Amino acid sequence: MTTKARVGTRSGVPVVSLTNPRTAQIFFENLGHTSKERRELRGDIFKQISRNTKLQDELLSVVAKHPAVQRRILLELARDLQFRKRLLKVVGRIPKHT
Repeated sequence: MTTKARVGTRSGVPVVSLTNPRTAQIFFENLGHTSKERRELRGDIFKQISRNTKLQDELLSVVAKHPAVQRRILLELARDLQFRKRLLKVVGRIPKHT
């Protein structure tokens, strides 16, 4: 069975709809490969997300609905030493409630 992904453009950039679960699975499986190209692609995606607050809001609203995805993202990000250092800095700034 072949699934057809909806493709559109935003600001001239091709956009693939990830509303189809199979399309999303294939996309993220391919993104998860450890080749240099895929690492660079992941880095570029995170750079784009970090520069765009609207994109961050959209991503967070989707992820907020899926606890399993939240855990997987945090586990994956926790493998990165730089991310762990940043996360610890953020956690250190959270006020402690007594």
